[in-house]
Amino acid sequence: MSDNTEFDPFNQPEGADVNDAAPAEGDVLAGVDLDAELDDLFAGAEMELEEEESDEEVRVYEAGNTYVNPLDVGLKDKMWVPIRISVAEFKEKHTPRLSSKVCVAVKVGEDGKKRVYVPFDQVEAALQTGATEVVTEMELPYFICEANHVAPEFGQRRYPYEIESPALTIKTAFFKEQRSGRKGYKNEDGRTLRVAASATQPGEKVSLKTMPEIAKRIEGKVVMACITLSTKTKSRPRLDGNNQPINVLVDTETGAPVTVFSPQDGSGYILNDGSGQVWEGNEKLLVKVDDRVYAIADRGENSAPLMEDYAQTTDYLKTKFLPVPERKVEVEMRNGETVSGEITWGTVGAIAQDKTPGVFVDVLLRTGKTVTAVWLGTQWTEVAKDEDGEGGGLDEFAGAKNL
Repeated sequence: MSDNTEFDPFNQPEGADVNDAAPAEGDVLAGVDLDAELDDLFAGAEMELEEEESDEEVRVYEAGNTYVNPLDVGLKDKMWVPIRISVAEFKEKHTPRLSSKVCVAVKVGEDGKKRVYVPFDQVEAALQTGATEVVTEMELPYFICEANHVAPEFGQRRYPYEIESPALTIKTAFFKEQRSGRKGYKNEDGRTLRVAASATQPGEKVSLKTMPEIAKRIEGKVVMACITLSTKTKSRPRLDGNNQPINVLVDTETGAPVTVFSPQDGSGYILNDGSGQVWEGNEKLLVKVDDRVYAIADRGENSAPLMEDYAQTTDYLKTKFLPVPERKVEVEMRNGETVSGEITWGTVGAIAQDKTPGVFVDVLLRTGKTVTAVWLGTQWTEVAKDEDGEGGGLDEFAGAKNL
């Protein structure tokens, strides 16, 4: 998401005077009568204010609540989820954000000219006939997409997922060269995206000419993607009951908070600097930071906000994709009746790779009732609900196998 730094008169701090941001004399717009300028521009012009209606369907999606912590909405590491690709573009020359190192084959032809092979099959074929494999960084054709969740259970990611997939199958270089001598691996991420979105058919040529059209076919499609979670420890100011930072006394040399500790015998507070000196300040100033350890609230020159560590979990997508599996199923109910229904978007990821005996899903029946079903190898069978009378398909979701 780009940062719009243009002046917005409707998005200013309270009490700000929007006139302060008006163009000063000598600025481009100073003294310009825009209405008069537009009148002159359109005077005598023949404007065709029309557009041709297309047969494109109107798309309206339920967004759901926005989450910051993926754990709050039940997302798990290696869990397959359905995502809708809201934006899909093709860029002929692109450098991916994480790494652009690829393996290419370099060969001198009979005419003495150097040739470079990039697509995976061409690289492998050229290596068999004496070409040299080189690890390099270069811009390549890429599909650039944005996506978000389909399942209402997960709501919407605060910022859409960003997808960067090479449009052709290439040989991506290993981060570290293998002991075996192999320099890279077959990267089919772009092909898995095309296939998952049904954007191409077997036998169809994928080239620089057809890639923009293929990107258009990908846009708006729902595919299955695998979640990966990353948790990092970060620091932030600790807040008081009024959501204000707590300032404490700090060591002028180290910047670390000055702390005291309370002995188990309850004999007051001792400075936590090894001196053994008794601290005789007001007990109401103490702010607990650990077991029997306290910082000292202070707003003088030698104070700073008290910081605390917290874990921040972020969700990403692995770059291989799968088609949405068939969701329409028949379920044998506990009373022996067989009914039709659809596996919910929240649990369809449980069968993204395959159906294994013992896997649980939630199924929305035609009656509007949702039941939990287990795959027994030959059929789906309803299982008993929990104490709250709700299904447990999402709770049983164990995630995906290693990719």
